[in-house]
Amino acid sequence: MGTKVFISYRREDSAGHAGRVYDRLRHEFGGDMLFMDVDGIPLGVNFAKVIDGEVAKCDVLLAIIGRGWLEACDEDGLRRLDNPHDFVRLEIAAALKRDIPVIPILLEGTRIPRVQQLPDDLKERALRNGLDVRHASFDNDIDKLIQGLKGQTPTRQPEPPGAIVINVSPNGVDKPCAFVPGNGRSEWFTDHPHGPEMVVVPAGSFMMGSQDDEPKRSADEGPQHKVTITRPFAVGRHAVTRGQFAAFINNTNYKMEDGAYVWTASDAKLDPKASWRNAGFYQDDSHPVVCVSWDDAKAYVSWLTEATGKSCRLLTETEREYVTRAGTTTPFWWGSSITPDLAARGCFATVQCRSAVLSQTGGGYTTFMVTSTSGAKTYGTIRT
Repeated sequence: MGTKVFISYRREDSAGHAGRVYDRLRHEFGGDMLFMDVDGIPLGVNFAKVIDGEVAKCDVLLAIIGRGWLEACDEDGLRRLDNPHDFVRLEIAAALKRDIPVIPILLEGTRIPRVQQLPDDLKERALRNGLDVRHASFDNDIDKLIQGLKGQTPTRQPEPPGAIVINVSPNGVDKPCAFVPGNGRSEWFTDHPHGPEMVVVPAGSFMMGSQDDEPKRSADEGPQHKVTITRPFAVGRHAVTRGQFAAFINNTNYKMEDGAYVWTASDAKLDPKASWRNAGFYQDDSHPVVCVSWDDAKAYVSWLTEATGKSCRLLTETEREYVTRAGTTTPFWWGSSITPDLAARGCFATVQCRSAVLSQTGGGYTTFMVTSTSGAKTYGTIRT
């Protein structure tokens, strides 16, 4: 192998796993092709320059990420990633700046952090596909890594079969990345630091509407008819969050009407104090934005189009049903019936502002990063 590998990790998060990975790679490629620790930096030397220099010698960086990697704190209780002098942050940022492959090694089911959870110089890391490594399958998992490294060159990785190349620009600079349509569980991208995370949906056909004998079916759900989506498109993988909507408001000074209709047990009542910032129940910036009208939603996607230089709009009814069905034909994507284990029900309310309705579940809060489809209309963002 002519490729030199830099192994980045946090001692308190993954020292044991990092050591195992290093030992396997050393046995396969030799220690001269690996760099793992920066403990040998001499006193009085600029450690940022040393790290940058070591990364410059490597062709690939492995970012070993355990469940404590993202929220690891220093002795003052501050998140390490928020410190611009954090070793791990410096290592990964240097690799991204050089545009060499950065491979996340995700330990024991750890998920790739979302763009919003990362500092600006690491946001692009959320676009990189990772390798899941578990204790029970460690040897097989590392065999996959070794096979990939043997075929790795300092240039961009080959595109997976069936992938399409999309220019994404999380930091304002277009960068071509390959995505496999329908692989949204593990692949997504963003075009703006505060924009929605997008997944690529494949072209295909489906039966729109519900069957005549479906329980609690509404008349406007039929007749069923076949619809064909002729080409892939990208769609937001979650509801637009309050934090994402706040970025739009702060950047445009967009003015919204005061007040919102709040649904009670019997009817909807206008609360003149309710707004997307103060819905009357607990929310933080990771929750779905509420009290947003159709006009407000269109203004948001117009801003997103201008801010990213990409064509963004709201989904049509057909597109929304296509992506939420995801190939299923049952009343719910998980099956034919609903239980309290599958969705917040019974204690259900909605918050409405003029023409747009988004859901409040559980009697006093919105579900974290989840859009309810029980009793409420939902809106999403599409990029074409």
